[in-house]
Amino acid sequence: MKKLMHVSLMLVAALVFACGGDSTPDTDVVGDTPIGDQGDTKTDSVDTPDTPDDKEEPETKEDLVDNGDTETTPEGECSPATVDTDCAELCTDLDPCQECLCNVTIGGGTCEITNKENGASCDSGHECSINNTCEDGVCGGGKEICQCRETADCQIHEDGDFCNGTLVCNKSQFPYQCEIDDESIVECDDSQDTTCSFSSCEPETGDCVMTPVEDGEPCETDHCVLEAECRAGECVALRHLDCDDDNPCTDDRCDPELGCVRDFNDDPCDLGDKCTLNDFCQMGVCTAGEARDCSDGDVCNGEETCDSEVGCRSGEPLECDDGIACTEDSCDPKLGCVFNWIPTAIEGPFGDPSCENDIDDNCNGKIDDEDPGCLFHVERLDPPAAPETASGIVTLIGDSLDMVVEVRFEGLEDNPVVAFTVISPQEIKLELAPMPAGEYDVTILSDVLEFTREKAYLATEVIFADEAGGEFWLEVDDSNRQFLGKVGDTTKPYWVYARVEGITDQLPSGPDDPILDSIIAEVGYGPMTDLPTSSTTWKWVPAIIEGAEDDKFAYSTDLTPDKGGIYLVMARFSFDGGESHIYAGPDGIFDPLNPPSVPVVVLLGEAQPGDVIFNEVMWSGTEADSNEKWIELRNTTSEPFDLSGWKISNAGFPYGSDFAFDDDLRIVHDAIIQPYGLFLIQQFEQDKSSVASPINIVAQETGIVPNRLVLFKSATAPNTYELMDADEVVIDAFKLTGRVGVEGYRNPFKQSTSMERNAVPGDGTLDSSWHPATAAEGWKRDPWQDEDLGTPGRPNSDIAGNNDIEACLEIYEDLVYSACEAISAENGRCVMIPFGDGEPCDDGLFCTVGETCNDGVCGNGEPRDCSDEGVEAPCTIDWCDEDAQECVNDWDPDALEGGGGHETCSDGIDNNCDGLTDEEDPLCGMFLDSATPLVVSMWGGSEIEITGRNLDLVTQIVFGDIPADFELVDVNTIVMTTPAMEEPGDYKIVALANGVSTELESLIRVIGYADGIKAGIVEPTTAISINLGQTTPEIKAKVEVEGLTDTDPLGDPGLLISEVGYGPHPSEPLHDAGWTWRPVQAADCFECGPFFLYVTTFNDLPLGDYFVTYRFSLDGGYTYQFAHIGEPQSGPFDIDAALELFVIEEP
Repeated sequence: MKKLMHVSLMLVAALVFACGGDSTPDTDVVGDTPIGDQGDTKTDSVDTPDTPDDKEEPETKEDLVDNGDTETTPEGECSPATVDTDCAELCTDLDPCQECLCNVTIGGGTCEITNKENGASCDSGHECSINNTCEDGVCGGGKEICQCRETADCQIHEDGDFCNGTLVCNKSQFPYQCEIDDESIVECDDSQDTTCSFSSCEPETGDCVMTPVEDGEPCETDHCVLEAECRAGECVALRHLDCDDDNPCTDDRCDPELGCVRDFNDDPCDLGDKCTLNDFCQMGVCTAGEARDCSDGDVCNGEETCDSEVGCRSGEPLECDDGIACTEDSCDPKLGCVFNWIPTAIEGPFGDPSCENDIDDNCNGKIDDEDPGCLFHVERLDPPAAPETASGIVTLIGDSLDMVVEVRFEGLEDNPVVAFTVISPQEIKLELAPMPAGEYDVTILSDVLEFTREKAYLATEVIFADEAGGEFWLEVDDSNRQFLGKVGDTTKPYWVYARVEGITDQLPSGPDDPILDSIIAEVGYGPMTDLPTSSTTWKWVPAIIEGAEDDKFAYSTDLTPDKGGIYLVMARFSFDGGESHIYAGPDGIFDPLNPPSVPVVVLLGEAQPGDVIFNEVMWSGTEADSNEKWIELRNTTSEPFDLSGWKISNAGFPYGSDFAFDDDLRIVHDAIIQPYGLFLIQQFEQDKSSVASPINIVAQETGIVPNRLVLFKSATAPNTYELMDADEVVIDAFKLTGRVGVEGYRNPFKQSTSMERNAVPGDGTLDSSWHPATAAEGWKRDPWQDEDLGTPGRPNSDIAGNNDIEACLEIYEDLVYSACEAISAENGRCVMIPFGDGEPCDDGLFCTVGETCNDGVCGNGEPRDCSDEGVEAPCTIDWCDEDAQECVNDWDPDALEGGGGHETCSDGIDNNCDGLTDEEDPLCGMFLDSATPLVVSMWGGSEIEITGRNLDLVTQIVFGDIPADFELVDVNTIVMTTPAMEEPGDYKIVALANGVSTELESLIRVIGYADGIKAGIVEPTTAISINLGQTTPEIKAKVEVEGLTDTDPLGDPGLLISEVGYGPHPSEPLHDAGWTWRPVQAADCFECGPFFLYVTTFNDLPLGDYFVTYRFSLDGGYTYQFAHIGEPQSGPFDIDAALELFVIEEP
């Protein structure tokens, strides 16, 4: 409590007085007042200490000297000269003022103990007392040079102030002085000091209390207070900062640290613009919302507008007048002006009175027969009749037919509308299907007109053999079995016969007998590919009755087809004026299931330009000869043509000469090109050619050069090759640019491709009329040709056929094609057909749908929609597994709710699709509350008891990112076993369940062994055993620390964490639980040497067996060095060298 400063001055003063010979001690010891911090108003005051009483109580020897009596020995035992030895036994342990004498007056010498003379010097036996004398046998009266002998002696110097420290007797220096114990000085924590109060020590109690400053003193609280003063130790705000900026788009507040803070909000606001609705705040600014819709839904009263200050304004009403007399003008509230054509404002069709009134009835500027509508009609159909079983093309002839939008056969019940193609304003091609027998009115319709030709078409009934009721046949012999001619030639007569009971068995009365007209006989011809009962292409010529004999009627007629072709010839008969027919051939009545062998008429046509075209060209080359090339011609008509005398310009040898078909050196196998047929001109005969298809003309015999087929390819200056007939009329032409197929010579490293003419031929001199072949047919397929693309003697790649796709796949197993190509199932050659842009395709991927072709590449598909349905749908990641060819609906790892305290537990959403929301979900109630112990070893294996809530849901415990083993004790308790950690540190404990987690707020300290520290317990070195309640002897430890104890002077031991602890016997303090630690401070040991010394005792331990050790850390408690018995050393704790402590019951 009392500070004594400058003790050295006090000591000097004491010595001066002693040396002066004055035995009376001073009453005071003079000392300076301590010099404190003059600016610190809370410094403790120090009084001048009083000098302790320097008189010493006299010391006596009990039982030896009593009231001055002399003790003697038996007579004759001593002499003055030998008194010390003679009286040694009696005179032992004398008081300082006693002496041993030999009294010779008694018994010749008796040993006596007697007091020294008063004033004799003596030694009191205490170093603090000097210059003592004897007085009546008592040693005293000397000078007291010590201020104290024990701490209790300092009590009289205390000033009653518990704040400035307590006096203790310092015996470390002589003479002993009362000094302040620095550790007892009260230093108040000023961390809680404020402008209005400060922490100070109360001298009466030594307690630190908060002392207010004088009321009214100005103070500062935070940035939100403009003016404040102290009142009763508190800073009271008088005036606050106003943060309101009058902006509705900011939430204004005052932050004590920052001052005014204006947070942007997204609240509704009002710009004051009457043309906006639902204005909203954005980035602190009131932003216009949606535009006000001023429309009243009626466009007829004009377009409403909006004025920012007024609001909606009416618009100008619409004026609906198109100036056309043929329309009714009106206004529709939704559509606006509507100009409906007046239904009666029509001119036409042909024959209508509106076409004879000199009025422009339909307002198109044309009157009566000038108006196309007045020409709109059907003149006739060609043919006007066909069998009911026939299908095909029928030509409708009339005028203004380009206006037709629909053609109807009135009377067809299922669907009277037939397909058609407008060829010209005067011609339409109808596509008819078989229809019931009978007469049909044909109606054509435009957008506004309608015209009907009554009885325009007759579907005749087909009568078969079992219904015919007679015999009918066409006579065939060698003279008419086949006719070969050209257009304009007339065949020989064809004879047909009918034998019908009741008709032909009656003898006509003459040539005008009506019975001869009861049977109509006709001879017809049609294409070889069409049967008379199934096609509309047959033409019929009446046969004239020639006679009646042998119960039969005989008829004959010849045929003069007006167009070349190869035709079949048959007869037909009718009993009802042509409404039904019996068809007959040489073998009798026609059976469509067993067509007869009928006469054939072959008429060679006269080719016109475009009738025969260059169809395919290829310079392929072979192993045998790289000059192999061929040209294929195509007949685009149904007429056969004789190509004798024809030639190809610039294709002969020498270069530039013509290639003549009938040159003497040509090998001509067949000069006729069949209807729609192909005609192949080849360089070599088939034995040297790679082509397998039949060859019509071979350019040269093997080994003959001058007559070869010569082609020259040039992209910049190509030749024009012309196909000329015998009269040198150019029928077709092409140029060999090489840009479309035609390699020019055999290239074993590149696929050779022919150039094929398009299905619609176009101009052969243009590349656009050609395309590269995509199929390979008509080859011998030798090794050189396996990869050539071309179709010599076969339909081009783009010509449809009717082959079976299965047969194609079987024949060409190695055929490879892309997703935008297909083996045509209808082309008859198994070629690849490319899909057009936009056509659907399949890229072979399960996970894409809706693919289409673009430039031959299958793509542009969309991902397959693998979305699932149901309650869990929002919580799945839906994707497509291409390998497994299936949709997969994986659980979304982010579809989580919980653990406790997570934002997903307060958003009002069932985030994990379990039907429970927020606090209803047990995972939102999963918490970790506490853990014991909070310090474990880095080598793992420690058990930590974790408490919390809903812990039965936990599926994994993670400690510092490492999964840890754990055991569930109950719903609120888990015991975790720590894993080994790579390094010391503070680590989290995280509990996981169903993808969610919750973590312990407290961190777990993981500790290890320290480097650079040595420690050892140097005293005691054997086990300690004490009774319950006893204090142990001092336990001393030495510590050597690099950088602290190896320096001069020693470093600050306060940089070390120093603790002493005890734990179960046996146990390891780093790894095992159950250890208790308390801090210790280094002892003042200036003479100790290059180490710190620590001393402690235990007196409060319960019964038990313990290990005791110190531990030291230089890094804040992450690594420790533990002390065991012996000199300081580093390394792991040695359990065999541990200090043992046994606390036992007192016997």
